[in-house]
Amino acid sequence: MTADDIRSRGESRLADAKERLAKLEGAPPRDRDALLRAVDDLQLALTNIASDISVLVNVHPDLDAREACEAIQQQSTELGVRVLQSRPIYDALSAVSTAGLDAHAARARELTLRDMRRAGVALDPARRAKAQELRARVTQLSQSYARNLRDDVRTVELRASALEGLPADYLAARPAVNGMVKVTTDPPDMAPVMAYSRDRSARLQLARAYYDRARGNIEVFDRLRAARHELAVTLGYASFAAYNLEDKMMASPENLDRFLDDVRDAAREPAERQYDALMEIARRDDPAAKSIGTWDIQYHLARAKDERFRFDPREVRPYLEYRSVRQAILDLAAQLFGLVFTKIEPDEIWHEDAEHFAVSIDGKPAGFISLDMHPRPGKNKWATSFGYKLGVKGRQLPHNVLVCNFPDPKASKGPALMEHAQVVTFFHEFGHLVHGIVRGNVVEWARLGRPAENDFMEAPSRFLEDYIFELDVLRRFAKHIETGAAIPEDLVRRLQAARDFGQGVMTEQSAVQSRQSLRLHDGDPAGHDARTVARAVADRESRFAQLEGSNWPVNWEHMGSEAYAAAYGTYLWSSLIAADIRSGFRNGLMDIADAHRYRDEVLAPGGNIPAADAVANFLGRPYNSNAFKERLAQSG
Repeated sequence: MTADDIRSRGESRLADAKERLAKLEGAPPRDRDALLRAVDDLQLALTNIASDISVLVNVHPDLDAREACEAIQQQSTELGVRVLQSRPIYDALSAVSTAGLDAHAARARELTLRDMRRAGVALDPARRAKAQELRARVTQLSQSYARNLRDDVRTVELRASALEGLPADYLAARPAVNGMVKVTTDPPDMAPVMAYSRDRSARLQLARAYYDRARGNIEVFDRLRAARHELAVTLGYASFAAYNLEDKMMASPENLDRFLDDVRDAAREPAERQYDALMEIARRDDPAAKSIGTWDIQYHLARAKDERFRFDPREVRPYLEYRSVRQAILDLAAQLFGLVFTKIEPDEIWHEDAEHFAVSIDGKPAGFISLDMHPRPGKNKWATSFGYKLGVKGRQLPHNVLVCNFPDPKASKGPALMEHAQVVTFFHEFGHLVHGIVRGNVVEWARLGRPAENDFMEAPSRFLEDYIFELDVLRRFAKHIETGAAIPEDLVRRLQAARDFGQGVMTEQSAVQSRQSLRLHDGDPAGHDARTVARAVADRESRFAQLEGSNWPVNWEHMGSEAYAAAYGTYLWSSLIAADIRSGFRNGLMDIADAHRYRDEVLAPGGNIPAADAVANFLGRPYNSNAFKERLAQSG
């Protein structure tokens, strides 16, 4: 797929959507059902313009192709705002009688009208035009923000002695030259050093390089925050946070602040115990130590888990070869949810490393997934799931893409072994794929094809993480790379025992980041440097020392995305729901009947019903925080 292919297809789809818009505005169907379907067809056309472009801009190896994607993205955003601000469409939808209307059709109409109001359809012409201009500016700045992160990979030279104790396969892949080893800020390179190197200065040096990335975003993010705020005010909101949270379960900045306060209260006691344990280790390394840096949390947690539970993540690593992990996830999804994956070679590809699979559910064609799992220049550096094509029942099958940065079997000098934490991330992101495929075969309206509320979307992924700690799951695929022996039950039991230790401090840290994302967007940002705002929150709420001279938060991937901008608290909110969902598995996580019930009652509805209703249908009651808080209290 070339840049010309991307431009040609994008321009053709844009022309088709513009034609649909002109017809709809010029002569809206008088028949209720015909009007609703015409609006839905236009919404699906707009979604189809944006979806695959959002993937390709993050994965295509050719700069010209990525720039072509950005150009189409900008035009797609502008057209999308025009549609949402269309007074003829809004008036026609508002006049529709809902008497006897199918519940899902009524909900699609209701949410579409809300989207239009949030886009400024009710504003006077001058303010509508201003909102259009500001939305275009936000899109361009978000693209620049992501581009600066994507293209900035740092390399640090460390003394070979700093890598003593790291896994043998890691060292073999990075031979020393003149006593020095080059380590990049790509996740497979960096994570093992930060977890296992006993050389504090080496960890600090690598952390400084990582958090110095994307210096151009210092200016870009301030301009992005200003544009977001001006857009929100133009639309009638007090702040971008108020706008950003309104259509989520959290609903408002005030609700999110209260939620974060409640989470911090629940985490306080276990966090105090855990921090004391980590400081004990830090003082053994340095009797003068008075604090632990945020960049050193994983190192001290790994040490503490080894001492307390005899669990060393390096013991698990030889059992977690990338290809076996990938196959295990596919097999598990087949067993639990009835999804079967068949490898295919599609005509359309963006890079030879991506793998593609056709998916069936209970024997029927159900869509496609793609796995683009290893780092390369110009590719997104995070772990993310994208929708390549929205699934709408009876009209088009879903296609979802997983983009990660795990060890590459082709590039490794030996087996591509994974950290258990990376496998947890794999399971988490795969949860998004499962969700997208399942709902894409049930939902019949384009507007309902995404999760009901955005802060629910991480719950299915958080929930799926639990499976990679199950003995039954690990024993199926985790074979020692040299001996072929299955992972010992004793090792799995130690992994399980160590799992939740540290959740108190990690939950506090997640609350700190959630509060940072909120404070960055809950007022006029003029005169308030993003680094200063984030540092003030951390100094007030974090137990850990902050990295001096850091560019945080302008190299924080999530801040470029409107889905998380003021709403990073999505992760904690979803974790609370996921903990409660687990309580609905009455006979353990491998109960197939409950897994199918979860698939049909929680994943399948998509936007057809509010997320809280979907979870209540599964649990037989409204969700609550009891399981989440109990797990925190018992976390060591």
